[in-house]
Parts: sequence; C-alpha cells; structure tokens
Amino acid sequence: MEAAQVADLIRRAQVTILVSTAVLAEGIRNYGVGLHYSDMDPAKMPTQALISYIAGFATILGTIWSKTSFSITLLRISTGRLRYLVWFIIISVNLVLGVSATIHWAQCWPLKKLWNYDMEGRCLPRETVQSYQVFASVYSGILDTVLAFLPWKIILSVTINKKERVGALLAMSMGVFSGIMSFLKIPALSDISDVGSTTVDLKIYGTAEPAVTIMAISIPVLRAFLRRDAPPQPVQFIQFSDLIPEFAPLDSIDEGKGKDTSSTSGYRTP
Repeated sequence: MEAAQVADLIRRAQVTILVSTAVLAEGIRNYGVGLHYSDMDPAKMPTQALISYIAGFATILGTIWSKTSFSITLLRISTGRLRYLVWFIIISVNLVLGVSATIHWAQCWPLKKLWNYDMEGRCLPRETVQSYQVFASVYSGILDTVLAFLPWKIILSVTINKKERVGALLAMSMGVFSGIMSFLKIPALSDISDVGSTTVDLKIYGTAEPAVTIMAISIPVLRAFLRRDAPPQPVQFIQFSDLIPEFAPLDSIDEGKGKDTSSTSGYRTP
C-alpha cells in the first residue's frame, strides 16, 4: 500500500471519529452536560460521565491520526534530514498522545470508578492527570506549528513560478490553525481538576482541534478542484504537482495519463 493510500485511509478514519464525537456530544446534552455539578441529576451522572470519557478518547485519537496523516503527506515530498524529522514527529506524537489516551482510561482502578464516582477504588491525583494533559496539548500545538512551516523549506528550495509557490505554501500551512486550537484548549484543561466546572470549553476545543486539522489537510485536495479550469503553466517551470499529486489540476491529470513526460524540458533542482 502506497503512502498516499495510507494517508487517505487515515483521513477517512479521522472523519468517522469526528462525526462520532459530534454525535456523542449531542447525545450527552440530555444527561446534563453543560450544567454545574450541583445542578446535575445524580441518576444520570454515571451515563453522562461514561459517554464523556468515550468522546474524549475519540478526540485524542482524531488528533493523533490527523497529525500522522499530514506527516505521511510530507514524507512524500521530503528528503534527507528533513525526512528523519518527519519520522520523529510521527513517532513522538503517537507516543505522547498515546500515553494521553491511555491515562484517559487508566487513571482509575477499577475502570468503572471513572464514571461511578461512589465506587470503591483508587485514582491518580487529578492534578497529575491535568499536568500530563497540559504537556500533551502543548506538545501537540508545537508539532502543529512545526508541521505547518516544514513545507516552506521544501517548497522554497524548488524552482516553481511565484503564483504556484504562494498557493502551495498557503495550502500546506493551514495546520497552524490546529496549533492555535491546541493552545486555546490548555486553559480549559483546568476543568479536569475542577469538580464544579461544566467542562464545556474543554469539549469544544477538544473537538475543534482535530476538526481544524482535517480541514487543513484537505485544502491541497480542494485546491486541485478549484484549479480544474486553470490554464496550463509554462513548461520551463517545475509544477509543484510534480512533487505531490494533490496540487495538480484535475484536467491536467486526465490529459497526462499514459503520456511520457520524461522528455519535458525545464529547470529542475538536482
């Protein structure tokens, strides 16, 4: 299976996770989400807590897969040391956020104590859980920023016309908005250790981060659709579509199928 196919499968899984999270978030409104702890119906609290934990776990998975998907896209156009950096990002984000997802479920024993507060058992201190989740959110935001600007080094080193370069840079740098969502989520993480909090902000920003990332990694594909009727570019320039197919206009892709382009003249970097 090629890298493009793997990235596409991950994107589909992301969308599925995001839709599931939205459905869960809508469903738990009937169980008191958005109310203060003292205003909730005690009989509904266990169900509300369980669904909230499932939705929270789903958002963490969505965040992991979104960064992995975009990193795989970058692997297709990166070389040398930059490629090692992208691999480091893929591995580290899965480790750091993977631990976050594990703590999300494993912070109490027995497991049912997570949503049955009166059950006997032991839990990690709320401050410990909050501290790690803050670290994971900061790390996630930093990686989003790095991933947003990595394409600049790649694109600026290739000989392409100005219009194509600006469009490619903008399209592949939208991930910075996902980083902004990650940083905005940090203050809301204090809700973890605040029994009286409604946790609404945490749920909003937690869902927004993977949602914004999905939009960001979809822009290169959408850009190809918008450029369907774009006039052909001069042959003396390298098109960014030579590096990654998502940037090729669809009409040029169709016309170029089955043709030998090895004789095309132009300036290319070694």
